[in-house]
Formats: sequence, structure tokens, C-alpha cells
Amino acid sequence: VVKFDPATGRQFKNKTPTQSYTTYFAEALIAEAEADKNIVAIHAAMGGGTGLNMFHKRFPERCFDVGIAEQHA
Repeated sequence: VVKFDPATGRQFKNKTPTQSYTTYFAEALIAEAEADKNIVAIHAAMGGGTGLNMFHKRFPERCFDVGIAEQHA
């Protein structure tokens, strides 16, 4: 959520683009996985929300979507 003026609802835009935590997490995990073939990713139907869809594009054989079955994750 961006900062805004409560009186007017006007949003304050960032002067420089910032990277989301989701993107940072995904890129960091991909970098680690490039160095270590034993790293895999598991998510419960949240590839987009966790950034693991980016991991899946790079390592489809090492990314597992267990769906809405958290007890298996």
C-alpha cells in the first residue's frame, strides 16, 4: 500500500521504483538454487503471491504446487 493523504486520498508516488519483498525473495531463492541443485520450492496454490511462479519458470522440475493442502506442504 502506498502512502496517501487521508484528507484528499491523493497517493504519494515513490521517487524511485522499489522492489517488492515478493520479487526480492524470488530472485534471492533463484540465485541460491542456481548454486545448489538440492534447493526446491513448495507452495500451497500461492505461486503468484509468493513469487515462486518466477522460480517455477526457471526450475519447473524443482517447484511443487501442492494446492490447497497445506498439511502436505
